[in-house]
Amino acid sequence: ATGRDKNEGKTKDARKSEEVDGNPGDSEPRLGEEGSAEKTEKSVNTARRVPPPNSQIAKDILRFATSSIGKQVGNGQCWTLAADAMRAAGAEPPKGYTFGTEIPLQSIQPGDILQFTTARFDEPGYWAIMGTPNHTAVVYSLGDRTFILHQNVGGKKYVQTFDLDFDNLTSGRVQAFRPVP
Repeated sequence: ATGRDKNEGKTKDARKSEEVDGNPGDSEPRLGEEGSAEKTEKSVNTARRVPPPNSQIAKDILRFATSSIGKQVGNGQCWTLAADAMRAAGAEPPKGYTFGTEIPLQSIQPGDILQFTTARFDEPGYWAIMGTPNHTAVVYSLGDRTFILHQNVGGKKYVQTFDLDFDNLTSGRVQAFRPVP
């Protein structure tokens, strides 16, 4: 399945003016704003018990998140979407910004959780910063681009899609987590 393109019907100028909000207490990042000069870091596998990709937990997380598209989950914060989806799936609850076992970013599958820390993506025609300092999302689908589900974006506290190309990550960090039972 593929997600809806967040840029459908929008000009580049309209895309640049959108905001990608972080977690409670974070300042609001915007597409096109200056970001961190921090070096890009790839996530490292610190696995203790990693469920297989496409596990029942991952399917249940994805089912919860996709059924919430267009709706506010909990208080509308990005972290809440991931935490509530994990709870609905019977996964171990997150511990702060740790959503299970950390996995390599290259190993993500739908239903995994991403944690962005001032992550800047330089896309053709615009750029975006995810998290100032933090933003949380659920992996929705994979292909040429990665589609995520997240909320608290551009002042909109409802679940929506966004697409990324991790090859365009130029600064900041993205960690990937596989929720565990």
